[in-house]
Amino acid sequence: MAGRMTAPTALIPDQASLFAAAQQHLAQRCIQAPQHVSLACTDPGPAFACCQPTITHIRWDTRPVVRRVVRWTANLC
Repeated sequence: MAGRMTAPTALIPDQASLFAAAQQHLAQRCIQAPQHVSLACTDPGPAFACCQPTITHIRWDTRPVVRRVVRWTANLC
């Protein structure tokens, strides 16, 4: 059927504050992570160290992205 959408199976906010907002929004609708939806963050916020159970976060090396942006901007001139 056209126009049908399914609920997301995962949300990956890119900031700890957005993670908290998403978690609260889901909880207000009785949706629990990770029981009902996966919730991970791309920013390992320092407050996550205090959380039980631990908050899933993604660590990635930004250096290749920075190098590429620097090369790209150098080619603009």
